[in-house]
Amino acid sequence: MIMEKKRFLCYYHGVDNDGYFSGALVKYFLEFIYPMCEVELRPWTYSRDYPKMSKLLGYDGLYLVDLHWSNELQYELYKEYGSNFVWIDHHKSSIDEFEQFIEDNRLVEEDGSFGPKYIRLEGIQSCEYSACRNVWKYFTYLLSVHKVECPMILRVCSSAHFKSIPECYGLDLSDKRIPLWLYFVSTYDAWKRSEDREFWDNYLLNFETWAKSFFHNAEEAYDFIKWYEVLIEKETVTAFKQFNEDKMNEFINKGKLLLEYQQDKDDRDCKIAGWTKTIVTDDGIELKAFLLNTQRRGSAIFKNIPNLETYDILIPFYMDKEKWNYSAYSFKEDIYIPGFYFKGVKFNGHPKAAGCQSQEFLFG
Repeated sequence: MIMEKKRFLCYYHGVDNDGYFSGALVKYFLEFIYPMCEVELRPWTYSRDYPKMSKLLGYDGLYLVDLHWSNELQYELYKEYGSNFVWIDHHKSSIDEFEQFIEDNRLVEEDGSFGPKYIRLEGIQSCEYSACRNVWKYFTYLLSVHKVECPMILRVCSSAHFKSIPECYGLDLSDKRIPLWLYFVSTYDAWKRSEDREFWDNYLLNFETWAKSFFHNAEEAYDFIKWYEVLIEKETVTAFKQFNEDKMNEFINKGKLLLEYQQDKDDRDCKIAGWTKTIVTDDGIELKAFLLNTQRRGSAIFKNIPNLETYDILIPFYMDKEKWNYSAYSFKEDIYIPGFYFKGVKFNGHPKAAGCQSQEFLFG
């Protein structure tokens, strides 16, 4: 622990649990490392303008988690903060675009005998896991380098935690080394194990539905982490069993009831406000799409539409005060959504789940 007064600013993607828990974990770990620090958590969504540079300076560190700003702005922040600007993300198109920006502009730290050494932002930019699991991975590594022991990490990696995880969840050994709630949040957001319908439909989707109703920002997620920390303060099988079996079952059962109601509503919305349309990308690719006017997100909305397997892309959309907002999902192996442009607007995000905003409606 470092007893210095420091101020940190963290922007997180303020639309889902991966973003909320990414921001919450940044605050949790920074307060553990710097007990006297102040951490400002600020949500941000892609429908907003970028913050002014003057509002981003003057801190001891700036964290950008589960989101990506313009390549130019992120480079400017790198020049201002150096390694104290930390970017943790898992969206493939954003990571690839920034790497290409660095190479195209030959932004190098030095030119050595083995060629240019391009700049690299501090943090983790990887699609292997979700953003919140990347945050956990980043800080656990950082703590190990500085030989700082975090009690919660030690307890979660203990045999007591392993023994208390129900076998029906089917976790690998590496997955047991993180809190069970983190595994559920991360696995859903990264679409891991989506082929395992038993786990996905009976456990993961129910938990995610409960979590969506319970968490609405990073501060609430942070309070949950602190509650969990107190719950497992004593490293015993009983403490972990209380959470990993009793509490998780409670959350999953509550989510199941909520999901049954929500699925019925989604089915009605698809019948009333959804329609089939052939849409064409800017480079001429025709796609069979199901369009749905709704503020809801997630592929589960479309679970019961007729002939689901025949659609190339599923697009829920809505209009806020200024822009049209779109999400897009696909279950087709040959579809890569971040490669699609419509009226000059590009979808960004994951290969099978992405989003964008526009001033005019893209599919009229």
